[in-house]
Amino acid sequence: MKNLLPLTLLTLTSFSQAQSQAIFEDPVRIHADGQPIKINYGYTYPASIDLDKDGLKDLVVGEYRNGGELYFYKNIGAKNAPKYAKAKNLMVGNTNLTVPGVGH
Repeated sequence: MKNLLPLTLLTLTSFSQAQSQAIFEDPVRIHADGQPIKINYGYTYPASIDLDKDGLKDLVVGEYRNGGELYFYKNIGAKNAPKYAKAKNLMVGNTNLTVPGVGH
């Protein structure tokens, strides 16, 4: 157990140093199918993930109401220049995938 402590402290120090040097770009509105993405209600948390395994990061966005539905925006652009298709409900079989316990 003694050997793990210095590695943990080193990792936390490195992480802290990296955070203090972070530079953020100005925010931009994300578009899909030529229109700005709009979520109707509440708090959203977009996630960038290669959901369809085509090598491009797609976008998954959840909605607070409407049963916590999740929307999939396929990246039809390029790695360095994403372009998103119109949203589709994220589904398992014929059932919309939702976040359990989210407002109806």
